[in-house]
Amino acid sequence: MTFSWSPEKEALFRFETDIVVSASAGTGKTTALVELMARLAAGETALAVEGGIGVDNILAITFTNKAARQMRDKLAAALRERGLGGGDAIRDAYIHTFHAFCARLLREHAFEAGLSPDFKTAEEADARSLLDRAAADTLAERLERGDADAVRLAGRFSASGLAAMLIRLILAHQGWPVRRPSIPRERRRLGEDLKTAYRLYGDELTTLADVVASNKTTPLTKQKADDLAAHWRGVAGAGSLPDADAALAAGLAFFKAWREALSRFSRLSKPIQPWRVRLDAIRERAQALFCQIHALPERAALAELAQRARRTYRERKRQAGVLDFDDLQVLAIRLLRRRPEIRRRVQRQFHAILVDEAQDTNRTQMELLRGLVRRDAEAAGALNLPPTRFLVVGDRKQSIYRFRGADVSVFAELERRVLAEGGRRLSFAENFRSVSTLLDFYNGLFPRVMAADGEADFEVAYGASDDLSSGLNEATTLNARPVELLANDAEGDMPARRLAEARRIAVRLKAIFAGETGVRVRGEDGAPRPPTPGDAAILLRRMTHAAVYEQALRETGLPYAIAQSTGFYARPEVRDLIHLVRFLVQPHDAFVRAAVLRSPAVLLSDLALLGLFAQPETIWSDAAFAPENWAPIVASLPADEPEKTRLARFVAEIHALRARLPLLPVSELLEESRLRFDLAAVAALDPEGARLAANQEKLVDLARLWERERPGFGPSAFCERIETLRRIEAEEGESPVARGGEALRVMTLHQAKGLEFPIVVFPDLSHRPMSNRDRLVIAGRARYGLKLAVAGEEDDYPTWDYLEAKDRDRAEEEAEYKRLLYVGLTRARDYLILSGDVTRRDDRDGRDDGGDEKRRSWYDWIAEAMAAGTAAPDDDHPPPTAETATTRENELHAAAPAFRNAAEALAALADATPPPVEAGPGGTFSVSLLQDLTVCERRFQLRRLLDRTTLLWVEPSPDESPTAISTAADAGKLVHEFYETRDPAAPIDVAAWKAFLARKGLSSEKPEFDSMGRAIAAAGDFPAPPRSPDAALHRELPFLAALTLPSGRSIRLKGRIDAARTYPDGGFDLVDYKYAARNPERAESYRFQLLTYAAVLRAASGGAAAARQAAVAYLQDRAPWRPVDVNDSALDAFLTDLEQRLSTAGENEAKAFVEWSDAPPDICRRLGCPYLSLCGREETKTS
Repeated sequence: MTFSWSPEKEALFRFETDIVVSASAGTGKTTALVELMARLAAGETALAVEGGIGVDNILAITFTNKAARQMRDKLAAALRERGLGGGDAIRDAYIHTFHAFCARLLREHAFEAGLSPDFKTAEEADARSLLDRAAADTLAERLERGDADAVRLAGRFSASGLAAMLIRLILAHQGWPVRRPSIPRERRRLGEDLKTAYRLYGDELTTLADVVASNKTTPLTKQKADDLAAHWRGVAGAGSLPDADAALAAGLAFFKAWREALSRFSRLSKPIQPWRVRLDAIRERAQALFCQIHALPERAALAELAQRARRTYRERKRQAGVLDFDDLQVLAIRLLRRRPEIRRRVQRQFHAILVDEAQDTNRTQMELLRGLVRRDAEAAGALNLPPTRFLVVGDRKQSIYRFRGADVSVFAELERRVLAEGGRRLSFAENFRSVSTLLDFYNGLFPRVMAADGEADFEVAYGASDDLSSGLNEATTLNARPVELLANDAEGDMPARRLAEARRIAVRLKAIFAGETGVRVRGEDGAPRPPTPGDAAILLRRMTHAAVYEQALRETGLPYAIAQSTGFYARPEVRDLIHLVRFLVQPHDAFVRAAVLRSPAVLLSDLALLGLFAQPETIWSDAAFAPENWAPIVASLPADEPEKTRLARFVAEIHALRARLPLLPVSELLEESRLRFDLAAVAALDPEGARLAANQEKLVDLARLWERERPGFGPSAFCERIETLRRIEAEEGESPVARGGEALRVMTLHQAKGLEFPIVVFPDLSHRPMSNRDRLVIAGRARYGLKLAVAGEEDDYPTWDYLEAKDRDRAEEEAEYKRLLYVGLTRARDYLILSGDVTRRDDRDGRDDGGDEKRRSWYDWIAEAMAAGTAAPDDDHPPPTAETATTRENELHAAAPAFRNAAEALAALADATPPPVEAGPGGTFSVSLLQDLTVCERRFQLRRLLDRTTLLWVEPSPDESPTAISTAADAGKLVHEFYETRDPAAPIDVAAWKAFLARKGLSSEKPEFDSMGRAIAAAGDFPAPPRSPDAALHRELPFLAALTLPSGRSIRLKGRIDAARTYPDGGFDLVDYKYAARNPERAESYRFQLLTYAAVLRAASGGAAAARQAAVAYLQDRAPWRPVDVNDSALDAFLTDLEQRLSTAGENEAKAFVEWSDAPPDICRRLGCPYLSLCGREETKTS
């Protein structure tokens, strides 16, 4: 096969020196690596070694076993094409993961490494099970001995919490010992650092005095500065500064007084403000250093306990004859260090070392590589060989495995080392995956996301060399606008908003697969074709929220598969089988009993279950669990006959299985159980039956695999393995069986790494990374810190190590958060759907520890880039014309137009002579969107620009109402449900409200529910009784209606009316309920909303001139009913005003937008506008 290689790849193939390659997403690095290996084997590079280079003289390291297999297969094919053999030629090739290579090295030199040649590598789940038990047993042993340190630590953190800390420390050290700090040496070092902090504070005060003297400051500022200096002279001159030997209580009292002295130094003039910040930072550092000194004994005790647990763990592994993954690397490094003859032998063997996915390596692996490379001239000369040629390939923008110990800064260090030793750097930016319009989007977005705002190695800047160019042969544009942003503005609590977002995505996908949108993807021949569900993937941060997407996909009838779900073992159809095996092994586990008896195997009612659990515990023993013993028990239960029959049958089947338990392999036990207890039949009756059955069969297949791997693997081992897998959240894919053919895939961002999909859905853009609030913070290898606990104090005190580790951890997490966005978006080949919750403004996970600063979300960057136009398709790809419904739909849901900034977007949308708004999707507005016109035209335009989902009409699915009131939205939802479900003939009073709560299982005694009931009763239903018995009552009435404006133009409105009474003569009564007190700032917005509803009802009634009345009900107001005039003249005036607002929307605001000051008006902040981040920015003002 002939390729047209880029100049960068041709330079790679010459391999004239060591090389580090930065290979962006989709640039074909694996293909290039295989080509290089084939050329090395064929002698087609600049690397000349006497006798040539065999495949076994090349060491290729990659990240996963799957990637290693694929590389091996591709190399065999490339060698066959060159006539150099195929599979036989690569039989002994060194193409491995780090762990597999280390295992091979240790087996080849087992005697020298002090190992048995037949040692086994423990699976991650088995190793973790050993480690868990080692930590728990070590801690139990120390507590039984009365170890004072263990007792104190367990009292502070609890035994289970302390065991978890020990495990975290051991894992963070990646197989190396956990060193106990030397308390005397650390006290001396920290004491000197503390003195330095005091000296710095004094120097800053001296500088501050000079600044105050040389600037025009107020007398008050000068007085405050003098007071600070006097305070410091007093404590320093009196020798009151606490040192390393000071008592804890006295020291903390000093730091508290110091903080209070600084707190009085506030409200300063602008030139003085930086000193207040610097002085407080020095104070905080000094306090943390002092606390660190007093935390040293506890830190040393924790390290000692962790090292004891590590020794126990190592002994357990020795007894089992296994090594874990960290052991493989550490022992390989020690072998090369301690046996120089083996190191020279290995170095002599490998003439080229190639490392793929280097961004996912760690420091232990970097140290291993140093031991493999023939580097200095003396070593190379002694071997009579040139230095090893070294290639490192990776992409720092795609490093997302920090939770597994990957350290992206290692790649940066490797790059510096290669360049310092005369190597070169190459960049691969020619993309063979995504269409060019998507590449334009990436190149516009990621310079904003990955800005060069830091110099740390873990921070990645998206520079000019990262700009992606297309390597595809694109004859025509596939989708002119290949990106759409779904901005979810649903109300309610977080679960309700998340479900609304999932439903919106599902509906949009269904429309795409139905061919209603004009979206196209590339077929295998490169030609455009309509997409199918199998073309799409929904990429989640984690599987915690997969259930809501599963629910939404089921509701829309889309076939799907949970491709990489940590929840496989918790799937109901899988869990029921697991519980049956656990019940056979652990009949005295009350939780397992209840789970099995409630499952489809028995379907026992709560009453019958309580009756069983009231029986003596002995009935569950093996000896007593027999049909003849249980017959009277079953007969006496408070259950109906079918229940008793099912329970008697269950007892008989369990009794029969237990008799055969020693002889049955686990896989057969599972297969028999699913048939004996009708679990297979129950699955078959489900609409998703094929998938449920496939998941059960997959569990059976996994058991067969484990039986082959471990002779003697029985039910007890199965239960233990399952629990370990669930505890470490092992990722096991659900069976990909789906109804009706190909399935849409739902997976995590991490599992999508290395994959690509024609359509990618990236939800939850509004998520922000959470701050780490653990009392033990670990950042990197061996960098950790503890808070200091003080008797009698409610809060712990941060130590210096804690602050350093926390700052590092937060910065690394923030940087990886940006890289996750890059990895997720660049999986898309042809089309990208982005979705976020614009209402999520008050979530705790976005706040820092002080709670006053928000960390930026993915949605912030994307919305800002779209508004600025830097992340929109360029002018070479114009939007499609509105000649067909499908083409117009595609345009309507496309990404934002290519404006340079938001002001330009507003000016363009506010054309001096705007065209008529056509009826149809292009002129559809939600009522809430039009309400924004009464508040801020800029908000209206930005929402219209960014919130493309306002153009969709989807019948909302009813959300679950709240069981507690935490937000106004929760209260409003409950009130609306009360009005919607109540009996129209029944009075509205407190009794009706209590009956409603009782039906929902809620307590009317709760104060919040009680006050709601009294407010509803006081307000009543309508402000006046119906004027005719023929009135028809409508509640929660959704509508999609055409509305004709005075000029003859028409728009479409969509919304939902709270309550209306309509009369045969065309008249109506209209009510909009607000569970709030009247707020003058929102009153005009609510009046506008009610007038819109009235205009819709008048149009629906044919414009009949009849009596009508309308009111807003402020249920928390003493005078709840506020009438709104909706006669013909009022509605005509409203429509004229509405048309004027729509016609001039943005015209005046565009100018104001450019001239607006940095701070938006207070009303914007009070109303919680979601677009504040796009308003009043300095760069906009100067555009």
